Amino acid sequence: MLLAGNAFALSGDRAQPININADRISLNQRTGIATYYGHVTLTQGSLHIEADKVVASVHGNVIQQIDAYGKPVRFRERPHRQVPEITGSALHLMYAAPRHLLVLQKQVVVRQGHNSFTGAAMRYNILSQQLDVTGNTATGRVHAVIVPKQVRSTSKPRPSP
Repeated sequence: MLLAGNAFALSGDRAQPININADRISLNQRTGIATYYGHVTLTQGSLHIEADKVVASVHGNVIQQIDAYGKPVRFRERPHRQVPEITGSALHLMYAAPRHLLVLQKQVVVRQGHNSFTGAAMRYNILSQQLDVTGNTATGRVHAVIVPKQVRSTSKPRPSP
């Protein structure tokens, strides 16, 4: 199933430090908001995000929300070792840590193995594993490709006789 398991949740990922590299940072210690600009890469365990700009809200040394913006934002992560890596892109990625909510907006493309979907927006509740996708602006529809396991296993090239 697309987005199988918990997004951003390879065992131990949440306990890993978050590493952010950027061309420039602006940090407001009073508000707990840090803004990273230019070729931003964020990694935490198996999660890897590339963006033009990342805004992180931290309160009490706990991440509250991460917003990433780009043309597009790209991400990849492995929910757990037994399932294929999830890759995707969108113009805006928001992760609300306390609500366990991942939101992708504008030109959303997500792939896991042979499965994929495209749309205008995606909301994924990590705890309930509830996925909601809104159709793209041109057609108002979502496009999904879900390849059954038996089709994937039989679509391998066969040796010539």
